[in-house]
Amino acid sequence: MIFDSNMQENQSDGIRSVKFDDRWAFTSKSSSLDYGSMAALATASRALTEYNHELATEALNTALKGW
Repeated sequence: MIFDSNMQENQSDGIRSVKFDDRWAFTSKSSSLDYGSMAALATASRALTEYNHELATEALNTALKGW
């Protein structure tokens, strides 16, 4: 969550919080890893289609946005 010092102690709105969040995003500048991730998401969307259509759609849309 995004740190917001204006919030009260232990307050959170699901996006912001007064506490620092430990879920940091680590990225790289490797195109091959990016394309591999997109391919994995597209493949996962095919496998998930009958099991969880909403998640399959999200995976495919994320892959297409990355492409």
